[in-house]
Amino acid sequence: MLRVPVLRRRLPGDPRLRVETPAPWRRAVRPAAFAALVVGLFVVGTVLARATGHWKNAISNEEYANRVRTIDSPAYGTPRPRALARGVGAPRPGRLLRPGVAR
Repeated sequence: MLRVPVLRRRLPGDPRLRVETPAPWRRAVRPAAFAALVVGLFVVGTVLARATGHWKNAISNEEYANRVRTIDSPAYGTPRPRALARGVGAPRPGRLLRPGVAR
């Protein structure tokens, strides 16, 4: 029988969830600030690479704009397997299995 580990809820004061600055300062960093830092570094890196000519591809800005405008079209959808489209194998509403519950 396959055992699924129980996921315990992490409490806000749990030290395993903390993000801290390097050793000399040892201050906690808020998760939102850390996420903003990661996104900011990515954006700065890509903008800098494009500005200095190190971002090389053959796709024009017009093509990017066109793709963003048509992002909701069926061309970008994930094809559903035919069995799921017919409803075969799909879980019925209210009958979803919980982790650790064997059938």
